[in-house]
Amino acid sequence: MCAAQNKGLVTISKAALAANKNLNMKNILILSLALGVSGVAEELKKPTTLTERFSYSVGMQIGSDFGTKEMKLDFEQFLAGVKAAYEGKNTLISKEEASKVLNEAWQDYQAREKAKREAIGSKAKEEGTDYLAANQKKPGVKKTASGLQYRIIKPGKGSSPKATDRAVVHYRGWTLDGKEFDSSYSRNKTSTFAVNRVIPGWTETLTMMKPGGKWEIVVPQELAYGPRGKGLKIPPYSTLRFEIELISFERTGQSAVPTRKPVTSNVVRIPSSNEIKKGAKPEVLTKDQVEKLKKDK
Repeated sequence: MCAAQNKGLVTISKAALAANKNLNMKNILILSLALGVSGVAEELKKPTTLTERFSYSVGMQIGSDFGTKEMKLDFEQFLAGVKAAYEGKNTLISKEEASKVLNEAWQDYQAREKAKREAIGSKAKEEGTDYLAANQKKPGVKKTASGLQYRIIKPGKGSSPKATDRAVVHYRGWTLDGKEFDSSYSRNKTSTFAVNRVIPGWTETLTMMKPGGKWEIVVPQELAYGPRGKGLKIPPYSTLRFEIELISFERTGQSAVPTRKPVTSNVVRIPSSNEIKKGAKPEVLTKDQVEKLKKDK
């Protein structure tokens, strides 16, 4: 754990939080006391009443939010500000000044996060370039004009889906460090995608595959999520590796015209009055009987 004291100023890094899973707001308050922070009482007992539990929960939420953002808090000033605002007393700074300070702190946080993402992105670009160069030399790996690399594990049969079709697939996806970030196999359920509504590298791949086929592909960052990345699992500018199995696909974009059966009617032979007296009844003629009648005429 890393902590620094300066007139009640306590800095706890995200790395320190990760290194000590047991570090919570209660521990932080105790640490503040140990470092000479005034305004923090001796170790608190476990909250029991609704008011105590609510108060502690609010503290946990605030502490967690600022802790993950590596924001510095002076706990003496923090507690004083909370108390003054809650009790409606005169605060040491105006609301306007407080709003300005919060805005400055937020801008500082955003600038630091941007710098981190740029550093991560620069590293990811370099790693992607190196990986693609090495992968290109592996047996069976082919490269398209866009830079997509693929290796056919199983060829499949039939026609390939178009960009406007919907594909039924099984797949796994990895970042270059080998971490699996998504898998339909782990869900034990296939996924269905509109071929033109996925990342460009997938669209290009699916329009080359055939049902029953299984490919391994390496997607350059510009054909994947690029500078955006995706969530916490896929950093910006990440080159990605996938294993895709095309189960089937559905044609779309075509107006389905129902096939109508020709209207037909049965030929009924009506017996004569003399035949009726003898018990004859109307009868539906077969196709052969109709043809015979036509010939007899």
